[in-house]
Amino acid sequence: MSVPVRVSRAKPGRIAIVGSINRDEVWTEQGQHRRGWGGILYNVAALAQHLPAQATVLPIARLGRDAQRPVGRWLQTLRQVDTSGLLPMARVGNLCEMRYKNADERHERLLHRVPPLKYSDLRPALTAELILVNFISGNDITIGALERLRRDYRGLIYMDIHSYLLGRHHDATRFARRPTGWRRILPCADVLQMNEVEFATLSGQTASSESVLKWTNEIIASMKCRCVMVTLGALGSYCLTRWKGRWRLRHFPSGHRPRGADPTGCGDTFSGLWIASWVRSSNLLECARIATAGAARPIRPMA
Repeated sequence: MSVPVRVSRAKPGRIAIVGSINRDEVWTEQGQHRRGWGGILYNVAALAQHLPAQATVLPIARLGRDAQRPVGRWLQTLRQVDTSGLLPMARVGNLCEMRYKNADERHERLLHRVPPLKYSDLRPALTAELILVNFISGNDITIGALERLRRDYRGLIYMDIHSYLLGRHHDATRFARRPTGWRRILPCADVLQMNEVEFATLSGQTASSESVLKWTNEIIASMKCRCVMVTLGALGSYCLTRWKGRWRLRHFPSGHRPRGADPTGCGDTFSGLWIASWVRSSNLLECARIATAGAARPIRPMA
């Protein structure tokens, strides 16, 4: 039987990031080609730049043999990063190919998808002040492991549902779909992030202030979630918080994104900036404002 970890045992300023590390191949809408490393490394890059000096970042992910040398060297240059949660593999890791039609639409393939994390892999996260669960591959963590983490952990769980809502065809092409397990996933989050496409996938509605507020009242109200954020690209974000038993919605404008800029990693930069702000103030609305303004220019890992 698992024993819950109480908040008093958490290490202040220690942030755990649960997800996957990708090798990215990106073609922009102008046809430019870029290779790099991504996934939760975008979160690491944003947090390493913006967390207070005494804070630490603990990424928990499987590390393919192709990533071990370049990613390991980069992480060693970041004083605040604790690499003890990385799990080396003998095989290559995720390869994500992204071809943009425009800033908000892309064709995507995920190859060499790695196995999900088990609960035993997550134990180092239990002493963190906050755990970010970022669905990068959609297969990052089993539902059972996530539910047990929620039972055992008394701190804040920030969840970017993201690729959990993406299926894979036989040729590795990804497509939007609503999995049957989504009602087990959402109650595990204290803070829930999604973009407007993911909101439409979950709700069957176009994201507007009215539809987002209505869906949150109908679906999230009975859960313990404290904050829901729906990012809208160049239009900013909606942030919903509870106030005296009712949900209230605020819209925040986006920062400036240069025309034609590669938007890969904007959502991960958003969560990184939100968490860095939360460590300093814990004001949910201020966190959303700062994250929305800053995420228009993603903070690239190993740049």
